[in-house]
Amino acid sequence: MQIENVLAEINRMQSDGVIASYAIGGAVGATFYLEPAATLDIDIFVGFATQPGSLLISPQPIYDYLTGRGHAVRGEYIEIASWPVQFLPPTGPLAEEALAEARPADVDGEPTRVFSAEHLVAIALETGRGQGHGAHPPVPRRRRARSRQTGGDPGPPWSRSTLGIVREKVPGGCTVNDSMRRIIEGKRAERERLAALPFARKLEILEQLRSRSVELGRNSLRDAPARRAEPTDPN
Repeated sequence: MQIENVLAEINRMQSDGVIASYAIGGAVGATFYLEPAATLDIDIFVGFATQPGSLLISPQPIYDYLTGRGHAVRGEYIEIASWPVQFLPPTGPLAEEALAEARPADVDGEPTRVFSAEHLVAIALETGRGQGHGAHPPVPRRRRARSRQTGGDPGPPWSRSTLGIVREKVPGGCTVNDSMRRIIEGKRAERERLAALPFARKLEILEQLRSRSVELGRNSLRDAPARRAEPTDPN
């Protein structure tokens, strides 16, 4: 499995002292708790090792180490075992706590760490990714917007209230007929079955979904008709 090779390379980099710690976030991290969903890259949150005589944190040692081992830099990603991997610093208290409290996991004998489910949801809220689900409003984003309008200090980008929002139960619901309820329950049962699979098996499915997404993208580009130049108006 390719992701196992990615984790092996990152673990080697950690053992060699290039990074202090790391954890998986983003869609791949969410796969630890949910059913697999297609994604094209891996988000790795990294505790950078400080360089002697410098207070600055730089990703350059990661790039130097991995390119020295034959991996290519492609834009903001480093390609490892055919996966685009993005190494991200924990920019803010929420991500710092998520990195510190990440859960241990195992992928076919390769140890790793994954953000907790609560931290993944809280980070999604902070970045606005949870807006389309309607479950929880992005409260911290609205608070910052109001502070800017009044000219006050927006304050820290995250507080404990974000995790409190995540932990709250959402009351109420909608009324559906029996046919729709059976469809919803069937989908829920399938999602629960997939979510209960071992992490390694879910990552295998995730890789299959990614391969299909990449192939569909290539086919779309290949089959798209060539755009013809619009005739110019002589007048």
